[in-house]
Amino acid sequence: MKQAIFDQRIANIDTAEMRAKCDAERELAIQAKAFTHEFLKQGDIVITQTGVDRYGRILATVQRRGEDLGEALIAAGLARKWKG
Repeated sequence: MKQAIFDQRIANIDTAEMRAKCDAERELAIQAKAFTHEFLKQGDIVITQTGVDRYGRILATVQRRGEDLGEALIAAGLARKWKG
């Protein structure tokens, strides 16, 4: 069975939830989604699976020409480092 896209996540970061009840959190999620879209459309993307989380979701890093998407989201204030 093919893994659904929503069963995957970027390793080592935590971002706001699109389904958040808080308007401010939802707005951060929208901004993170737009940032990610812009990052990905630049091309030369390398996705590396790093494991599976406790919910069975695939964890992966995403890089573009050596720049890590998770680190870029953190630097932009749209994610924080996942501490488990």
